[in-house]
Amino acid sequence: MAERGEALSADGADFADLLGFCGGRALASKHHDSLVIIDERLGRNVAEYMGLPVTGTLGVLAKAKTRGLIPSFYAAAQGMREQGIYYSEGLIARLAQHLGEINH
Repeated sequence: MAERGEALSADGADFADLLGFCGGRALASKHHDSLVIIDERLGRNVAEYMGLPVTGTLGVLAKAKTRGLIPSFYAAAQGMREQGIYYSEGLIARLAQHLGEINH
């Protein structure tokens, strides 16, 4: 099991299996200050159902932008899209607008 600050890597189906195997409530109570970072819908739904705090990659980028760790959320998200990672252009635009990077 990952310690605080360590990453636990699994795709969505593996994460769903992991939560079922470990017992989601026990995992949530043991790691109450942890954050699950997952984009895959099934694993995300399972984590949310188990009461775990969840964000996706775009949420991590948005947080990095608000903390001044990256110069542009929009550029980072678009760069990921250019590498073949699918994110809705509308979602990226809404988040960029919320972060004050673009006006609509």
